[in-house]
Amino acid sequence: MNEEALVSATELLTMEKEMCSYKSEVLPVDSTTNVSSRGKAALSPSLPYIKSFYKCLDNPVHPVKNPSGYIALCVAESKLDCKKVLAERLSRPSVGKQVFLDDDAYNYGDFRGLFKVRQVIAQFLEEFFLKKSASSDGIIDPNHICIGSGASSVLGHLFYALAERRDAVLIPAPYYNAFENDMKQIAGCVPIPVYMKDCTLGPTVEELEEAALQAEQQGLTVKILLITNPNNPLGVIYRPDTVLHAIEWARKRKMHSIVDELYALSIHD
Repeated sequence: MNEEALVSATELLTMEKEMCSYKSEVLPVDSTTNVSSRGKAALSPSLPYIKSFYKCLDNPVHPVKNPSGYIALCVAESKLDCKKVLAERLSRPSVGKQVFLDDDAYNYGDFRGLFKVRQVIAQFLEEFFLKKSASSDGIIDPNHICIGSGASSVLGHLFYALAERRDAVLIPAPYYNAFENDMKQIAGCVPIPVYMKDCTLGPTVEELEEAALQAEQQGLTVKILLITNPNNPLGVIYRPDTVLHAIEWARKRKMHSIVDELYALSIHD
């Protein structure tokens, strides 16, 4: 691929900004275009602070060159210095041959993801989440694993498959704001915050029940409990019994439980 075919990160950012401007200026919600009501609803920004985020990207802080710039506190990105390690690993001839000589890379396959990849993920989860040695019998079945293109996409599919439009989703507050967009945009679910007396301890069964009853008083069917552990944005790690009691409560109510553990292996230093 030549240099002309490459799109820099700056160009991608400019394109995304132009799309946001296109959404808000060219196709307003009350526009008489052929866009469906669902398409019009999708024109709203996915995050209420997206413009502020772009402002931070345009004027990032630097201790010497730009001390009056901005720091984006709304982003949780992995800043691990592993680029050289990954580049070296992926550039090995043996890796390229292994990938591109596999028929699965060229043909339609299991829509859950390549089986070999799901096998590796199962081993990873067993080793780092369940603390099982590589020599022990497999506990996680690769057939029970599905791979998606990012957490938002996976959550959107789950909300769509597990709930009806206008069903309620309970989320312990405070929570990642984009969750609302993930459940509203396509599935049409309604977010219901679960307010906790002590956010560091996580939701109690009583607090979950109170939130569920309030949703039902609004005429909503409470269908899903969404928990993030570690919590986003607090970074709190719930005790095992807190998560267990919450899921047991949801099961008694015949609700689905979704646990987002995106930051499970993250360490703040």
